[in-house]
Amino acid sequence: MEEVRQLSPGALWIVVGISALLLLFGFQLYKFWIVLVSTVSAGFLGLSQGPVWGVHPVVGAIMVGLAGGILSLSLFRLFAFLSGGVTLALITGLVAPGPAELFVLFVVGGLIALLLERIWMALASSFLGAWLLGFGLLGLLDLGKKVDSLQWISDNHNLLPVLVGAATLLGAGAQYWIHRWSGSGQKPYNDLGQPLQGVGQGRYIPPNSGSRWGNPFGRWGHQ
Repeated sequence: MEEVRQLSPGALWIVVGISALLLLFGFQLYKFWIVLVSTVSAGFLGLSQGPVWGVHPVVGAIMVGLAGGILSLSLFRLFAFLSGGVTLALITGLVAPGPAELFVLFVVGGLIALLLERIWMALASSFLGAWLLGFGLLGLLDLGKKVDSLQWISDNHNLLPVLVGAATLLGAGAQYWIHRWSGSGQKPYNDLGQPLQGVGQGRYIPPNSGSRWGNPFGRWGHQ
């Protein structure tokens, strides 16, 4: 939190804006975030290591950044697997501290994240957005001398997990309704692109859209 207190007002508002996007649109934009982070990270690597490789820093940044962005297009499911495995291992680490148990939990968490990819990405992005939003808002209040953020965290350390958990569930629910509302004005179509007869207005989601496991949320747009 000490690092957050040193950020400028503009940087804090950027944090709040990004966290709000993650909280409300994380499921729909998570592929964009993965590509963006991969491209920027690879670009910084190329910029710093370009002279070591005998390449101009700008050329190295462009080439490595482009390669990182393209490669990330095929790593979405790997990201879901790793994030699910790490999350379950961290949550249950106190109960099963042995390396063998942690490995099993890591694999199980990754498989669950793959099976429920849409639900998992909605919850994970919502959690990250809620966490960042809390830090951003506390930083702004601290900057305005309305709250001593460090003292507030110390006094409410038991309340913080509850607030973040509640915000995570609310954010995931908001993503569900936004996803459903965004397709509510479209007519459902079958796999051949023909309008379905006798079916209410809604968004048709192909059975294998986005994941070979189908859509764990169901056909959100159907009434």
